[in-house]
Amino acid sequence: MYKTGELVAQRIESYCRTWRLWIENAEGVISGDSIMSADSSMQATSLSDDIELGAVCSQSWNMTISDTETAFLGKEYDTYLYLVDYETSDILADEKIPMGRFTCVKSKKSGDGVQLTMADRLYFSDKPYVPHIPMPNWNK
Repeated sequence: MYKTGELVAQRIESYCRTWRLWIENAEGVISGDSIMSADSSMQATSLSDDIELGAVCSQSWNMTISDTETAFLGKEYDTYLYLVDYETSDILADEKIPMGRFTCVKSKKSGDGVQLTMADRLYFSDKPYVPHIPMPNWNK
């Protein structure tokens, strides 16, 4: 569980709060100024809304970014949320709330930006396993 600082906790409980997305890797940072839109979704292999033993639950982000020069596909990014209070002009990017590590699985140029789909590592786990060695396999 993530524990926020006192100021962020107060802002979360207030009526005026705006969340922005912060994405970074070794090559640089993409902050809320460059992210035109973003939404998160969840996929599960469970047949019900409950978490079941053996079920896989993965998260992904769909976003549009104003950057058209960077190659995103296949790269991993650490993703965070941070608060912005437009009423007081406070940007609380000092305390970023970690959302996880995501890999860009889809990148498509669209007008002045790029539409990206970023998926966590569990996104790939619901694919069938196909062994590349003949079965049955002996340890000889």
